[in-house]
Amino acid sequence: MSQQPDTTPAHPAGPPAAARVGSPEEWRTARLALLDREKELNRLRDELAAERRRLPWVRLDEQYEFDGPDGTVPMRDLFDGHSQLIVYHFMFGPGWGEGCPLCSFWADRFNVMRVHLAHRDAALVAVSRAPFPEIDAYRQRMGWSFGWYSSAPGDFNYDFGVSAAPEQRQAGGEYNLRHVDELMEESPGLGVFATSDPQPMPRRLKREGRRLRPNRTRRLSGVWLRRRSIPATWTRWGRWRPASLP
Repeated sequence: MSQQPDTTPAHPAGPPAAARVGSPEEWRTARLALLDREKELNRLRDELAAERRRLPWVRLDEQYEFDGPDGTVPMRDLFDGHSQLIVYHFMFGPGWGEGCPLCSFWADRFNVMRVHLAHRDAALVAVSRAPFPEIDAYRQRMGWSFGWYSSAPGDFNYDFGVSAAPEQRQAGGEYNLRHVDELMEESPGLGVFATSDPQPMPRRLKREGRRLRPNRTRRLSGVWLRRRSIPATWTRWGRWRPASLP
């Protein structure tokens, strides 16, 4: 007989023991005070977002390649004809068998998210260090269809500080601009890139990606990195704001 899943609630029903019970009037007074603080937090978040958009851009000269369903492709193909590329560093190392549960939670939204981003000239892909066959097997198991590539052919994950070799883990290093005494094998991250030449590759070449390898040393003209920030940001007011504007 198969074992039945445990459906017992993680927490008992009703308010927690430490909860303060009051009248509707008390709740309204306390809620309005908290609302003022929430509004202030929103204003501070907008100010920080504007400062983030004004951060310097960094030119990317490294010729990165990735393994995907069409073989090995240059980074330019990940833009898929858009001028902006959002890369989610999905925690999935070689031999893991399955991806990080928390990354999987976020990835459940990627299929629909990329449609909205495409209308705003941005592509969204996930990148992991696991070999592509392992990635593809897990993606099919989860029912996902978004672009997901392996960075195994090169040092992309290491260069952006989201993967660490055994010797790096022991020695410690930098993650998210802060020193870490012991690095994780894989860490989450978000990288945003822009290009001044978003022309899509011909479909025939995209299907037969390995034919592009003779051109792999071609310079990625006009590819820029904006670490941990989205070049064009959807504001709380529903307006798509270019990176050049505060």
